Amino acid sequence: MNNFYVTFGQKYHHEEHPAGGHPDGWFLVRAENEGDARKAVFNLMGDKWAFMYSEERFNKSFFPKGCLKSIDALTDGNLTNGGDK
Repeated sequence: MNNFYVTFGQKYHHEEHPAGGHPDGWFLVRAENEGDARKAVFNLMGDKWAFMYSEERFNKSFFPKGCLKSIDALTDGNLTNGGDK
């Protein structure tokens, strides 16, 4: 499993995010690959997020609230073994 990080748009400073997201934090998504991570995130919150980063490209220091939620793509994202819905 790999780590991916989902961030949120600035509008969620003033508007409640349906899954608890905030622009000063991230959701950690554990998945086999980025495609499975994206499917899981879309299954959980549609398009209510801004960016997804791999472990290598993510800089946690930009997000002072830290990790707001952990998502396992297989168990939380309604994916079967192999990434299919």
